[in-house]
Amino acid sequence: FDADQPYSLLIAPDILLYLCLRHASIWLRDPEMEQYWMAKAQEAAQALQQQLDEANWSGSALVVPAFSA
Repeated sequence: FDADQPYSLLIAPDILLYLCLRHASIWLRDPEMEQYWMAKAQEAAQALQQQLDEANWSGSALVVPAFSA
């Protein structure tokens, strides 16, 4: 883990990828793919939020469980 690397890349690289692909779809003027990649990003973000909600926090440092692919 590089100290200069954003933490979001470590825990949610799929969300960043989907949002980059959405941005590329906007640039390519492909509204169908833009909507598809945005939906994928939202699904991945919801899955991440669910994992965070289910994580146990008993006063010690918050530990996020391994992400499934």
